[in-house]
Amino acid sequence: MQDGKLGNQNHRSPGHEVLFAANIAYAFLYGLSIYGFTYRIEGEYPVPASGLKYLLSRSAVRIDSFLHLSLDSRVGDELTFSVSFLSIAVLLFLLLRVSSASSQHVVLSPLSGAMTSLLAVPLCWLCAAKATWSWLVTWTSWPVLPRSSGSFWQNPPTILAVAEVVAVGIFCWFARKRAFSLWTIWLVLMGHCACWIAPIWIRANALRYLRVPAPPAFPFVSSSILLAVFPLSSVVSLQCLRQSLSQGSQPRQLVSSANRTFSLAWSIVPLALLASLWLPSPGHSVAQPKDIQSVVIKLTRSECFGVCPAYTITIHGSGLVNYTGIRNVGTLGERTWSIQSSTLSMLLEHFDRVHFYSIEGRAFEKCGDTPRVLISVSVDGAEKSVSSDAFCVGAKSGPQAAFVKLAQEIEVAVGSDRWVRCAPRCPR
Repeated sequence: MQDGKLGNQNHRSPGHEVLFAANIAYAFLYGLSIYGFTYRIEGEYPVPASGLKYLLSRSAVRIDSFLHLSLDSRVGDELTFSVSFLSIAVLLFLLLRVSSASSQHVVLSPLSGAMTSLLAVPLCWLCAAKATWSWLVTWTSWPVLPRSSGSFWQNPPTILAVAEVVAVGIFCWFARKRAFSLWTIWLVLMGHCACWIAPIWIRANALRYLRVPAPPAFPFVSSSILLAVFPLSSVVSLQCLRQSLSQGSQPRQLVSSANRTFSLAWSIVPLALLASLWLPSPGHSVAQPKDIQSVVIKLTRSECFGVCPAYTITIHGSGLVNYTGIRNVGTLGERTWSIQSSTLSMLLEHFDRVHFYSIEGRAFEKCGDTPRVLISVSVDGAEKSVSSDAFCVGAKSGPQAAFVKLAQEIEVAVGSDRWVRCAPRCPR
C-alpha cells in the first residue's frame, strides 16, 4: 500500500466534505453542550458548573426575541444548537473547498478523513466526560447529565475506548503478517460506530432546556437528531478510502481561483450568524457620566413564600439615597440619607466591571421559592434593568454571580443593613 494512494484527493467528493464538516461541527457542539449543561449541587440548589450555560441560554433568548416568541418556548433552544451546527459546518466545508486550491498540501486525505470521522465524536465525548465527571449530579427535574457510579475509568464508554485501543494494536500486529480484506476493515470500523452510538445518543438525549427545568419526557431534540451525521460521515469516509485504495493515485482536481474567492465571500454568512448568536451585546460605560445628576440606581428585593426581606433602595446622582421597607425588614416605610460622591463613583465603576449594559438577565438561572433582586440604572438617558434570582446565581465565574455580588456591594456601600436587619424580630 503506497502513501500516495492514501494521500490522493481525487476521491474526496463534495458530499464527503459536507458530511465530514457536519461531523466535526457536531462533535464540537456536542462536547460543548455536555460541558455547558453539567450541574453540581452547591448548598441546596444545583448550579451550572461553568459559565458556558449562560452563553447558550443567551443565544436562545436572542432567537426567541428576534422571532417574537415566548421565552418559555423551545424554538430558541433548538435553533441555538441547529444554527450553530450549520454555521460551523458551512465554515469547515468552505475551508475544505479553499484548501483544494493549493497544489502543494493535502488537508484531508481519504485516510485522515476516515479516521477523523470515526473518532471525532467519541473523543469529544471522552474529553467532556472526563472534564466534568466530578461535577455530575442526579437531579431528576433539572437539566443535568446523569452518570454511572464509580470513577471515570470504570465508566463503560471509557472501558470501550481502552478496549478499542488494545484491539487496534492487535489488529495492526496481525496486519503485518497477513493482509485483511477491505470488507473486514469495513465491518470492524462500522462495529466501532455501532458501539458508540448508544452512549453518545444517551448523552445527547439527556440535554434539556437551556433556560428552565424540563421534564424527562422533553429532551433537547436537535442534538439527538443531528447525531445521524456521525455514522453517515463514517460510511462515506470509508467508501472514499475504499475507492482510493482500489483505484490508486490519480491527478488531483484543483478548485479554481474564482471558486476560492466565492467560498471566502460566502464564509461571511456563517461568521455573521455565529457572531450574532454568541458575541455579547454592545456595552455602555457608566463610570464617567456626562451628567452626574442624571444617574439613578434602583435596587429592589422581592418577597418569597417565607420571610425574605422586601425593600427598595434608590440612589440619585446628587448622593441622595431613598429607602422603602416593604416587608420582613427592621424598618418599614421610607428613610432618606446621603452618600459621598466618591462612593457613587465607586459603584458606577462596579457596574462597568460586571459589564452591566451587556448582561442578558433573561438567560439567568431560576429556582422556585426564592426571592429576586432587580437593579435598574439610568445614566445620561440610557436605561437598563436586570433581574435575577437571589439564591440561584449560576456558575461562580458567570455574569449572574457577578450581578448578585453587585447588588450586595450596592447595599454595603449605602449602609442599608441598618434599616433591613431585624433585631430581634421584624415588625409587622
